[in-house]
Amino acid sequence: MFNFTTCYAARGSSNNQETRVKYEFEATKLHDSVQAGDWKQVLAYAKQYKGKVTNARNAEGLTPLHVLVSKPEPSGNELTAADVLLEFEADLTAKTPNGLTALAIAKEQASFWVPFLEWHIKYFTEVGKLAKDAVVE
Repeated sequence: MFNFTTCYAARGSSNNQETRVKYEFEATKLHDSVQAGDWKQVLAYAKQYKGKVTNARNAEGLTPLHVLVSKPEPSGNELTAADVLLEFEADLTAKTPNGLTALAIAKEQASFWVPFLEWHIKYFTEVGKLAKDAVVE
């Protein structure tokens, strides 16, 4: 149902049920904030958890970035939310249960997100935050 790998990796593989429930709740709120284009709340969650929830998965197996790029025409708030997610190391190589990356979702929709993501992929590759052979499509 929910992928806690990122959360637990940051906390030393804790199996603490209370921590798990808290991260599940916060990650769900992050997905909701992304869906609403509430970049201020996205930033608050990313800062509070030092980016550790930016790659959490919802019940459908989507990361917040997948949810965001599923919107074909982003507003300025959604662009800012995307910048926040990427600043806090949202995984551009993460795949949906159907095997799609954020870029692949954007390309399927021929949306604005394609050049936005391609630019970030190029930039992160150049600065060493993304491996040159990383599969992003």
